[in-house]
Amino acid sequence: MDRILSDLELVNGLRKGDTSAYTEIYERYSGPLYLFVLKRWENRDGAKDLVHDFFLKLWEKKEELEISSNLTAYLFTAIRHAMLNQISREKVKTRYIDSFLSFLDAVEPKGTDYLMREKEMQKIIEREIDGLHPRMREVFELSRKENLSRKEIAETLGISEETVKNHMHKALKTLKRNLGVLFVYLF
Repeated sequence: MDRILSDLELVNGLRKGDTSAYTEIYERYSGPLYLFVLKRWENRDGAKDLVHDFFLKLWEKKEELEISSNLTAYLFTAIRHAMLNQISREKVKTRYIDSFLSFLDAVEPKGTDYLMREKEMQKIIEREIDGLHPRMREVFELSRKENLSRKEIAETLGISEETVKNHMHKALKTLKRNLGVLFVYLF
């Protein structure tokens, strides 16, 4: 019969890079941490992503961890801080987008010249989207043009939600890199 490891044994194993200790921590705490975040945030995808990223960072920073014997308290405090930071970043992003949209609404179109620039910009954006890897482009278009959720895209394409997330991240990173200068120039 397997012995249940104490928090201190799990922490010591984690610090040493023991994947079984890490797996045990994940299996023991990922569900309760997810419910903790979901109860306060009410964003299923955001909660899943936050917990997933949290555990990735836990592994990446395993040697630097300053955890005494109370692993539970450490994990819940750390996930709470991560959640508050994420919510804060989203608020800043929302304020920026709202401000930008207000600016665009306030700018009065300047006739034909404005329409030509808008059409040209749309062509450039479409060309960049067409230049994405075929599967990445398909995921991006299902998300942005069809407004499908990660889960719906995963089911439609027969891939995992994590793969959908990775494709979206890479697509947005590529488009931002390739179109960044264009957006600064136009706006």
